[in-house]
Amino acid sequence: MVSTYRQPLQRLRAALDTLLGAAEAAGCEVAVVEFADGVLQEEACALLRDDYVHKHFGAFLFAAPDALAAVGGQARVQALGHQLLGLTGLMTASPLNVQEARQATNLPVYSREALRDAATAAALLLQVPQRRMAPAAAAQPAGWRQHG
Repeated sequence: MVSTYRQPLQRLRAALDTLLGAAEAAGCEVAVVEFADGVLQEEACALLRDDYVHKHFGAFLFAAPDALAAVGGQARVQALGHQLLGLTGLMTASPLNVQEARQATNLPVYSREALRDAATAAALLLQVPQRRMAPAAAAQPAGWRQHG
């Protein structure tokens, strides 16, 4: 699958399941997954609404080009029932955008450099709630285990 565009939700779930299962089988305890094309794009939004994503993803960072997009992204991600740990994205190149986004959302803003820092990553991971086990363990890829 080259793109999520016009793909059925079940196929997107299966692709996520395969990717997460392969990562876990390789010893990965944490997966950082990008939901590209924005929170308003039909397929990405369907995934974000889906129980599968609620069960397997503990928290999100929202990447925004500017403070106004950060405010809209925060509202949308939280309206879909997800925990938002902070903001990042192109806006971090502008101190004014960072200041405005922090003030408008009350969320921390992380630059690319900050996200590369092991201490910052560890602090973010401590905020991620432990995920519930998937209801049908037999439907998980071989080697799949839920990590907290």
